[in-house]
Amino acid sequence: MGIYYRYAAAALILLFCADSYAVTRKIVNHGQSKASVINGNGASFQTPNGDAAYFGQDYVDEHTAGRRFNANDNPSGQSGNELRAKQKVTVKPTLRVDPKKAAKSIVGGLRGGVPGVVASAAAAAIISAADGVIDDAGSIKVPTIQEVPPSGPSDFRWYISSSQYSYSSPLLACKSQWPGITDMQANRVSDNAFGCLSNKAGGSLGTATRSGTQCAPNSSFDSPTGTCRNTALLDPSPSQWTTMEDWAAARDSDFVRDMVRASCEGSNAPARCYDEMSQWGDLQGPASQTGPAQVTTSTKTNPDGTTSTTTTTTQNRYEYNFGPNHYNYSTTTKTTQNTDGVVTETETSDGIPTDTPTQEEESIDYTFNDADFPEVPSFYEQKYPGGLEGVWQQARADIDQSAFIQFLQGFIPSFSGSCPAFGLGFNIASWANYGTVQFSSICYVLDFVKIILLVTALFTFRKVTFGG
Repeated sequence: MGIYYRYAAAALILLFCADSYAVTRKIVNHGQSKASVINGNGASFQTPNGDAAYFGQDYVDEHTAGRRFNANDNPSGQSGNELRAKQKVTVKPTLRVDPKKAAKSIVGGLRGGVPGVVASAAAAAIISAADGVIDDAGSIKVPTIQEVPPSGPSDFRWYISSSQYSYSSPLLACKSQWPGITDMQANRVSDNAFGCLSNKAGGSLGTATRSGTQCAPNSSFDSPTGTCRNTALLDPSPSQWTTMEDWAAARDSDFVRDMVRASCEGSNAPARCYDEMSQWGDLQGPASQTGPAQVTTSTKTNPDGTTSTTTTTTQNRYEYNFGPNHYNYSTTTKTTQNTDGVVTETETSDGIPTDTPTQEEESIDYTFNDADFPEVPSFYEQKYPGGLEGVWQQARADIDQSAFIQFLQGFIPSFSGSCPAFGLGFNIASWANYGTVQFSSICYVLDFVKIILLVTALFTFRKVTFGG
């Protein structure tokens, strides 16, 4: 059993030696969800591509010294093959959110009248930026300039001299008179007259003239357009929703955080909402760090009787780069030896973090201490340790001298020369002389008899030896 474990240990050592120049990848299970990062009020920042990013809580991870044995990185003070110790590294998860996606989500909630979204602080800021209000019914209204048509006989109207119809604006009057012209314009000449112009139709086509003395109640005359207008709180138009969305997308990361909170907490599936609204960015952590130094001192006696003292200091330096849920790291070991004032330094490294990494196996124990196993008592005592050959050597003489074998020996013929020939004469009478007939050799019969005798001897041997 001990030999088996020694071979297994040697195989693992060879496996890791073959991989000794590859950096190691460590998966980080920091346990923080996207919702906890967004709702954790951690620091925020803007990424170079415009995303809003948020830090999670510090998480202390730990890793081994890499794919190299005897790396001398062991805070517990062990040595030798127990040096696959853990090195701590503090990382911080980051979460990225596209501000445009967050703005689109919250404005979509506002358009749908989602109560949780409408009641949020972020939604109130967006509505306020558009000078909008929330009415008693919970609907969003924004101030909108609208044209007020004439309602009384003295209200302003516009008409073309050749037409019997009047209109609320000079442009409508021009278009109604010349309906086939697509580039019709109404250019102001005075408050009472607008010229109907078309570049495609050759310029001036006629004049729209105003009649009446006043605008309709609760409206006022707009001189550039020749219309009566007022401002009313109406449902936002598609362009106004777009304006609110663009305004929200241009806010800072803290405001984006509030938009995500409002959208997801007001949705039917908050966890899924947080997952769809954000994605993990690269972990934040140190670019490098140095592990604890290991110092050993040894003394030896030189051939001339003097004593030499060697102090060996070994220390690891780790280089890192980070991904969304992992980091790659390499290990450089610096060994300094000071022997009676003579200092030598060596460095070994297992690669750089941008190399193709090897996954670190956290559950493997890389310490091999093969202790001697206690003697295991035998549960079975073999009656014939020499096996069949040993039994035969012990019983052969007795078998050869047994009466039965001696009896059988008497039946074994001894032949010399060639196999005897056999024939039979058929000279029966003087009138019946048929000569002599020679028979074929029957030596094979004797060989068969020999086989029968040997088989019988074998069974007799078994009975004498084992009984039964």
